[in-house]
Formats: sequence, structure tokens, C-alpha cells
Amino acid sequence: MKHTLKKVTQIRNKPLNISQEDEKLFSHEYKKILKKTKVKLLKNVYIDQSKLKKYKYFRFHVKQWRMNPLSFKEKIIFFIKDLVNFFGQKGNKDIYIIPKATWVVDSRTYQYFHWFTDGLQRIEVSKEQNQNYPVILLPGFDKFNYITDSLEILGIKYLVLEKNKTYLVKNLILSERVSPAGNFRKSIIQKVSENLKLNFKYSEKSKSYSRIWISRQLATKRKISNFGEIIPILEKHNFKIIEFETISFSDQVEILKNCEILGGLHGAGHTNMLFMSSNSLIIEVRGDNDNKNNCFFSLSSDLENNYSYFLAKPTSENFYDSDYKIDTKLFDEYLNNIVSEFN
Repeated sequence: MKHTLKKVTQIRNKPLNISQEDEKLFSHEYKKILKKTKVKLLKNVYIDQSKLKKYKYFRFHVKQWRMNPLSFKEKIIFFIKDLVNFFGQKGNKDIYIIPKATWVVDSRTYQYFHWFTDGLQRIEVSKEQNQNYPVILLPGFDKFNYITDSLEILGIKYLVLEKNKTYLVKNLILSERVSPAGNFRKSIIQKVSENLKLNFKYSEKSKSYSRIWISRQLATKRKISNFGEIIPILEKHNFKIIEFETISFSDQVEILKNCEILGGLHGAGHTNMLFMSSNSLIIEVRGDNDNKNNCFFSLSSDLENNYSYFLAKPTSENFYDSDYKIDTKLFDEYLNNIVSEFN
């Protein structure tokens, strides 16, 4: 059993409001080459502490269960540790047998963005092979309703592992990473979006909004420091301000059904463009010199949406963790231009 996705070149649309000065933020993402990836069947794979192991002690296929690659030094250290455990027979405990299962997760797949992009892409490409092979969820993954709810929507069976137990999977379908984090295979991510919307049971009485602004003011990091000054501007342009953290996953899908414009500061809430129709408008507030955090620009393009950005000043040098201050006059002018142009 083996399935290979060929190497592919992704071509992305430029932002609607791109300027020559800002090309440096996006140009390296306009053309992206994604390496080939495979879905394959492995025999007698041990799972211990969320790691895949061969012969019970030796870590293998590391890049398929770890978000960040190992350095050469780390590889040497881990190999020595595994060798010591092998000869010392440490960790000699009960083994729980799983006849068959599918592996699609890594150390960060539980996070909202990574689940819907990394995790569901891996499930999508292995769907033909894994219909009778439940997807393995690591301990604690079932506490996140968006994970279990989305699997149930898609009709995917799953199996939750328990802490401090060692498992032996007799037949493991390993679905390799479809793309590096923050990148997507256009045909696959579109299929993920399509299947979620097609299989979701929408309520006739559910609320939906044409313009939604994602509030991150309840987050521990990356907030708009002068958000109180921004609220009147958003209301003037008919945006409904929503704190996605306070509502259920199903309610998020419901309210996005008829959303035409989704905006907000860079954050996981932008992942919800998956539940919108194509040709929608995605607005991202981002750091004025940030050329790294382009996942939502890429996702917007691959879902065939229109992407627009507004640059704000970070309050620290760390773009990802920093709060941001928005120039209210420029922001009002920006919304006047981009919204009217989009309509």
C-alpha cells in the first residue's frame, strides 16, 4: 500500500493592495515548490510518549511526528539515548496492541491552525487507505472540540491514546506531511474546505454575518493595543466583532456561512476562511517588516480568495508575540478604499 503525491509548484496571487515597497514581504511566497510526499503502510510500529519507534526503542520518521526538524547534534544525542535504553532495556512495560491505525499528527497538530491545515491535509490524502484505519489522536487531543467535531463531520474514525502507555500498531498507515507548515497543496486544502462545508449540518435559524472582524483581545499575546480606538471604525464599516474563543466550533462554522469579508490581526481565527465561499475578501493586519508569517496570505490564495493587508507597528521586535498599534486615520482610509474596491 503506497500513494505518492508528486512534486508540485504552487503559484500564488499577489495581495490586492500590494505596493512596490511591500513586495519584499510577499515575493518569496509567490512561487513555492513542494516536494513529493507519500502515504505508506508500516508494520509493527511502537508509539511511546507520542513518538514513533522501531524495535520499541529507536525513534524513526521523526519529521512526521515532530514540528521542527532535528539538528545533527540532536540526532546524535537521541540515538545515543535510544541505544542506552535498548541495551539497558529501560522502559520495559506493558505493550498495548492496536491492530491498525493511521498517523497524521505531530507535536503541534492540536493547535487550531495546524489541525485544520496540517492535520486535515494529511487525512485527506490518506482517506482512500484509512477508511478502516482509525486516526490516532495523541493524549489530550480529544479535549479540543474542534478536533473531534471536525472528524465527526467528515465521518473519520479516531482512536485517542492514553498517557504513559506504550502501543504496538501492527499496521500503521503513515501519512507524511503534505506540505511544510504554513504552506498548502492547493488541490488538497481546497478539498478539505469543500468537505467540511459539504458535510456540516447547517441550522436554518443560525446567525451569519457578511463582514466579520476577529477580536484577539482575550488572547495572551498579539493584541491590538489601541483596540478601543478601532472599534468605532469597524462599526462604521459594518463589521461584526467576534471573539472566536468564546463560541463553539459549530457556531463558528455557522456564522461564517455567508461571510464575504473576514478581517483581523494575524492569528488562528483567519483559519476560518476554510468555511467561507471562494472569492471572499481576507484582511490581515500584520507587522510592517514581517516577511515570515505568510501562512494566511498563502491560504487565502490557495482557497482562491482575495487577500489584502494593513501594516501596523509592533510594540516589540518579536513579530509573532508582539502587540500592535494601529494608526486610526490610515486604517479608516484603508477600509474605505479596500471595501469599496472589493464591492
